[in-house]
Amino acid sequence: MLCIALGILAFIIGIEVQKRRLGTLGTLAGTINVLVLSNPMSFNISTFLDSAIGQLIGCVLATLVILLIRDTAKQRAGRILLNRFVYGAVSAMSTNKTRWRVNHLPLLYQQLFHLMAIFPGDVAKYRLALLLIVAHQRLRSAGYPGQ
Repeated sequence: MLCIALGILAFIIGIEVQKRRLGTLGTLAGTINVLVLSNPMSFNISTFLDSAIGQLIGCVLATLVILLIRDTAKQRAGRILLNRFVYGAVSAMSTNKTRWRVNHLPLLYQQLFHLMAIFPGDVAKYRLALLLIVAHQRLRSAGYPGQ
């Protein structure tokens, strides 16, 4: 009976993993870890409670670590993208003819779309990126100083 129940649970969790629902695979591992059975298939409530309390304490500690340690990868990616925007816009001011002739607009628009995907609601970053794109277009159309 227990094997049938675990099989049904594994099947349902497999469907949820296909839908990319977070935590479902951990649920299966936690369920199997909590159920400690010996060969004669006896169920000791004290062993079950001990395993369940251990899982609960582990989940609480993992949640505390996630809440206390900030993830700065998203902020760092935003800074890198904005630095690339500034480089692309300022590159039109170069006196080097080969660097000046390089068209950075496709790359700037690609980075704009990437910025929109990472920060969907940040209007200030969009405004700055669009201003840099417009500045780059104006600087390219103005000509370089050695012309």
